Amino acid sequence: MRNYLVTTLLFLNFNFYSQSFIFNQKLYKSIENKTIKFDEIDRRVEESFNNRDINAKGSGWKVYQRWKYMASFEVDENGYLPNSSAINKMKVEFKESPSLNDQVYREALNNLWTPVGPFTYTNKGSWSTGQGRVNCSVTDPTNENVIYIGAATGGVWKSTDGGLSWSPKTDFIDSIGISGLAIDPNNTNVIYAMTGDADGANVGFDGLYKSNDGGETWIKMGLTDINYGRTILIDPNNSNVVIVGTNSGVYRSQDGGLTFEQTSEEEIVFQIAFKPNDSNVVYASTSNGDDTFIYKSIDNGLTWELKKSFVGVKKMIMATTQADSNYLYLLGANTSGVLNGFKGVYLSVDSGETFTLKNDSTNVLESYQSYYDLGLAVSQTNKDLVYTGCLNLWGSNDGGKTFTSLNHWGSVLDQRYTHADIHDIRTVGSNVYVSSDGGIYISKDNGNTFVNRTFGLQISQFYKIDTSPSTNSRLVGGLQDNGGFISDNDTWVNFYGGDGMDAAINPVMPNLAYGFTQYGGNLYKYDFNLKAEGSFVVSHPWGEWVTPLEISSAGNIYGGWKEIEELENRSWQPRTNNSNGYNIRNMKVNPLYPNRLLYYRKSAANPNFDELIYTDENKDSSGNLVPRVINLPPAPGMYAKTLVAICFNPVNPNIFYIIYGSKVYKTADSGKTWVNITYNLPYSVSYCIAAQGNEKNSVYVGTNLGVYYFDEESNSWSLFSNGLPRVKITELKINTSENNLTASTYGRGIWRVALPSGTLALENHELDVNKGGVFPNPSNGVFRLNVNINEPLKMAIYDVSGKLVFEKSFKSLTSNDEINISDNPKGVYLLDIKSDQYTIRKKILIK
Repeated sequence: MRNYLVTTLLFLNFNFYSQSFIFNQKLYKSIENKTIKFDEIDRRVEESFNNRDINAKGSGWKVYQRWKYMASFEVDENGYLPNSSAINKMKVEFKESPSLNDQVYREALNNLWTPVGPFTYTNKGSWSTGQGRVNCSVTDPTNENVIYIGAATGGVWKSTDGGLSWSPKTDFIDSIGISGLAIDPNNTNVIYAMTGDADGANVGFDGLYKSNDGGETWIKMGLTDINYGRTILIDPNNSNVVIVGTNSGVYRSQDGGLTFEQTSEEEIVFQIAFKPNDSNVVYASTSNGDDTFIYKSIDNGLTWELKKSFVGVKKMIMATTQADSNYLYLLGANTSGVLNGFKGVYLSVDSGETFTLKNDSTNVLESYQSYYDLGLAVSQTNKDLVYTGCLNLWGSNDGGKTFTSLNHWGSVLDQRYTHADIHDIRTVGSNVYVSSDGGIYISKDNGNTFVNRTFGLQISQFYKIDTSPSTNSRLVGGLQDNGGFISDNDTWVNFYGGDGMDAAINPVMPNLAYGFTQYGGNLYKYDFNLKAEGSFVVSHPWGEWVTPLEISSAGNIYGGWKEIEELENRSWQPRTNNSNGYNIRNMKVNPLYPNRLLYYRKSAANPNFDELIYTDENKDSSGNLVPRVINLPPAPGMYAKTLVAICFNPVNPNIFYIIYGSKVYKTADSGKTWVNITYNLPYSVSYCIAAQGNEKNSVYVGTNLGVYYFDEESNSWSLFSNGLPRVKITELKINTSENNLTASTYGRGIWRVALPSGTLALENHELDVNKGGVFPNPSNGVFRLNVNINEPLKMAIYDVSGKLVFEKSFKSLTSNDEINISDNPKGVYLLDIKSDQYTIRKKILIK
């Protein structure tokens, strides 16, 4: 069994990035047998870009960087990507995750994750606006209002009103990436879905799934021993015959998908298609990694005959039409050469026996990324009306002889706009369906105008998010392909374009949100109060694909490149002076001390390992922060070098947590010593960590399969994912004032859950926010209360260990009352005021 998590379809990227690289099955076997390491894969791919302009739109560089970023989290302690054995272990341990006898888990059953969005949005600043990537779509042949789409990492969604509203259908299968869909023409309640992300390799293959009830429930069928698949055909004359195209040949089932038999050579199959009105005739476009081939079967896919070879053509896709069943169009492409690798549009008028070149001079690709996205379709009522697209949509009215550009990815106000990077084009009557990196777009007039029908699809792929510390109502995040989004009282705005990355809300000026584009190249700002368009702030030379962005409790805006830099007067100023030549990959600022930062990067002494660096309140003579390298726990393997995530305890500045390799560690002395708290955490891929800073020192970890909860009272981990789709969790944010946890996902948008009872943090928690105020805070230990309570009350102050350090009863409180606890050591304390009507809890700090 060779199902892969994120490594699926990696061969495709290799073959198209580097023409001389290994054939697909060799690479898959190398991953399965652990004979090629991640670093070697990365080295070979990056070498293939040496003579290419990586800044050019559609160069393929960004697509690879997206894959590399996500795959880097998966590297095991010896430097390998997970093979099928490792992935199966993850699935088993996830399904056996503890445990119903755990009190926190029992409570978690009542703490249901709920979707936050985005479901719809307003564009205020994006030059390439969209919501999430759709790989494919299919329409019920008996009712065009019933549409299914397959999202890259967001699953199958169904609409029964022509795309006006949508509902998710596959949130809890093992892989919710979808590459192919098919509806049984004889029983439209029967749906087949091919899992995995065959275009972007962002989620792995988990077999073919079948629904017998219109997508409500799913059964995992046969076809579990391949690496990926895309096209699914159901014989209209015999629904038990299901034919699929995979990376290792054509497979055919005679029992409705229960079992499959391979009927073709072991080659990459880009596409298969029935001849209209004759299901005995099946076409297949295939590749051996260097050349492409067109095969034809006249016995319903049992045997195949080669009809045409295209030497040096790396990819070939096909389209047929009911308007003339003998017509078969082809589109060939490379990712190098003139015209962005466009090799030609070909037409057969004799059912694939011979082909004529129609056009090899119009650059319909406009980019070198045909390995990633490419679509071709023909009108079902006009055999000469052809649509194609890679970056943008093109049309031909003369059977492919000439093509005209129908739209442009940057013209967001154009009535034909379909977002950049087109993965699939379909035609039904006069309807044209375009699936792209921005969503699903539908034309009712043969492509003259398009309507965005993505609204309602919560399929956004978030890299990072930040939430306002004072309220749930404000949120900012960065989306793959679709820029920066903010949410203000559940109203979403797309405030810049490109690839949105790390983002942050200023806690001092909470009306301001910021977001990076890829590599930290540009910083954008959104003002919640003005509600105007997002604005460009400043640019910077490239850093990491996801360059870290942090804002301190004092309002310092930090970015992490080779040095930590601070934004001053629309200019980045260095705040450290210890560059080792490697980019900073992650960075966190202490929530209590604005100059205490934690960050990591590769070690110059041994790039196979990471180094963790900490800055405290000390500064050098130039006013720069003084970093020190922290000794990490012993690495279990040569490549368990990878620091995956870091976070501070929000109330104790000496406590922070790291995910190192596959282990979770805690330090209580700023990195001098470490404790392994992995305990019973199931084997998985971890992406993020958040600490609550409460009495139990609760910690949450986001993985590829869900969220896990830990506390020091039980010293054990419990699954905390009730209602959460089975999707990668890329960021976790705790809002202690409202006692909930927000998660960003890579494919299912933003989700939120109430924290379990008994886990309230030592943080502001006010039942009447207008009644509590403490100033100055921080102070030397003498505080004044801006509180007016005209009834008896009790005041208590605790340190972070829960020890009572001050207690007093009052008949009432006024704004002139003073509290003196200056005889206590510096640190964080919890002020607790209780009366019959009011409960006020505030964090206070003695400096």
